[in-house]
Amino acid sequence: MKKFLFNDENIPQNIIKLVCNSISTMLCAMLLIGLTACNETSVPPPEPLKLEGTAWKLLYFLDVETNTKREPEYHKVLADPLDPTSDSVEVKPQKNHFTLAFNNDTVLTGRSIANTLGGSYSVNYNTNILCAIIGGTKVYEAIKYARLYCDILYEFEEFSFELSTDTLKLFYNDKKIV
Repeated sequence: MKKFLFNDENIPQNIIKLVCNSISTMLCAMLLIGLTACNETSVPPPEPLKLEGTAWKLLYFLDVETNTKREPEYHKVLADPLDPTSDSVEVKPQKNHFTLAFNNDTVLTGRSIANTLGGSYSVNYNTNILCAIIGGTKVYEAIKYARLYCDILYEFEEFSFELSTDTLKLFYNDKKIV
């Protein structure tokens, strides 16, 4: 049985080095081509951000002209706003207060403090315009910011918006207030 070794006395050393250098060069080139090809196909372009399937919580109202932030405040309100003699109760912040959810490509839902709201929407991602028809009641919305939240969403039907992975800014009134 014969063994073939690269350092066999019958093969000149310069041929062995040439063969080894050629093989290693080809392997490196094939590996580089393989990595480049894998890299191009394994990283798809990022999907554009969409409102569909997202839910948001109001953090603050912002007057863009004065850069004044107004966070929703909680305080004591009458237990029954329709009865001025009723006891006052403390309103505690809840994670479902001041929310807006884009459930699918046309339906949205949300919540102020005491009421749920709902409606339909359409989006033009080229112009960043959100058209929404939102309805609900304002019953028991005794807290100023809850009423403001409802007033804005019910009154305006067109909003411009800025969307990132963790922030949705809705502008109304010619981008004066968000």
